[in-house]
Amino acid sequence: MRVFFDDPAAGTADRTNCGSTVRVSLGISRRGRFLWLRLGRLTMTDLSSVYSRYRIAVSLLLLGGVAVFVALGKRSGVETTVWMTGLVGSVVSLMVLPQWLRSKPEPDRQQDLQDNFEESLIQFLPDGDPTAPAEYGNSLFWRGRTHIWTGDYDSAMKDFTEVNERNPDRADACFWWGFALLKTESYEPAIAAFDKAIKVDPKFRLAVFYRGQAYARTGDYDSAIADLDKATRINEHDALIEVAPEEFTVVVFSERGKVHFDNGNYDAAIADFTRLIVEPPQLAYAHRERGKSHFEKRDDESAIKDLNEAVRLDPTDGDAHFWLGRSSLRIGEYDAAIDHFNQAIENGKRDFFYCWFGLGSAHLMKDENRLAVKGFTRAIRIDERQADAYQGRGKAHFKNGKVEAAKADFEEAAARRGPELSARESHPSHSGPSPTGTDARRPLSSDGESQGRAVA
Repeated sequence: MRVFFDDPAAGTADRTNCGSTVRVSLGISRRGRFLWLRLGRLTMTDLSSVYSRYRIAVSLLLLGGVAVFVALGKRSGVETTVWMTGLVGSVVSLMVLPQWLRSKPEPDRQQDLQDNFEESLIQFLPDGDPTAPAEYGNSLFWRGRTHIWTGDYDSAMKDFTEVNERNPDRADACFWWGFALLKTESYEPAIAAFDKAIKVDPKFRLAVFYRGQAYARTGDYDSAIADLDKATRINEHDALIEVAPEEFTVVVFSERGKVHFDNGNYDAAIADFTRLIVEPPQLAYAHRERGKSHFEKRDDESAIKDLNEAVRLDPTDGDAHFWLGRSSLRIGEYDAAIDHFNQAIENGKRDFFYCWFGLGSAHLMKDENRLAVKGFTRAIRIDERQADAYQGRGKAHFKNGKVEAAKADFEEAAARRGPELSARESHPSHSGPSPTGTDARRPLSSDGESQGRAVA
């Protein structure tokens, strides 16, 4: 029996917990959910389209015109004020709107879309039968939902654990149990909870999707892709995805694209992010992620094209600037690399080892050795385990004539050479301390030829 997507009865239901009564409104209509999400979607994406801007511009001009014609011929009192207001509004619109229409789209809102999807999931998804007896676990269930809404996932896990002990056949309770576990990075238990939900309801699309996320976090990419593929194929009607189809498309294909990228399947990642680019809303995020995949395929021309579009859509995207810096460094565009690494540092990457390491590398390739030393030194302060940073700083010291300082750094670099990290730990997209790929971990050569490779 499908429990999770049954529409609740209209009205309210009493939820009793520890002697207190909580009135929970269950009568949210589907139309109300639709309007709520459409409003959120408008504020996040629609204003970035030129077509929508022209519609708004025409509407403003029409409103001004209506005000003028309504008051036309009347020259006293309130009518004069209305006439003048309409005239001024029309003139201002004609002056300001052309610049607005030519302006850049709003910054990337991919994270807003994903957050909006999960907020909708928490608030609007119908659950079970509100008239079920207390022993069914409703009081604990709703308290757990409240904990999730407020971000108290530990308390939510306790409540849903007890609900599942009382009634293990509640697919909705198993799902929320897994959701809370996933948010606390308890990935294996989350997978087990989603397994239970899917066993009760094999077409539970959201459980399949979030189980795929959990598999990805454990590094089981094959299982993650299998679940995410299945989530795109299940056509079972459900209330949330009916009213939030764009958000669901974004989160599913974004997640699958990221998993393909982490697994080294860059062509598949490019295909997923391309789908997000060709279908509205156009996201800076999708251009950035596709650009990263092109970079890993050593297609710098395509990578730079995508990454430039990402920073055009969202100039504050520090991650896109970082990858632009890497690609520029690899093709020898050192000034551009320096600019983008600095932009990345200014936009959230100040404590990111690879930004400072890349900055030092670019300055070193330009023989700006003092600036190179500063970049490598800052990188070492962030992560002193990195042999390549000592190697780069040693090279800069050597070119500056500081032989003893260079010797000390080369000795430090030699002492820090050790076993290579796993691919996931070593990828700059994650928190590991070394770039991805064989070239990325290669020591710097004495003539500086491989200096860029440490970042590129």
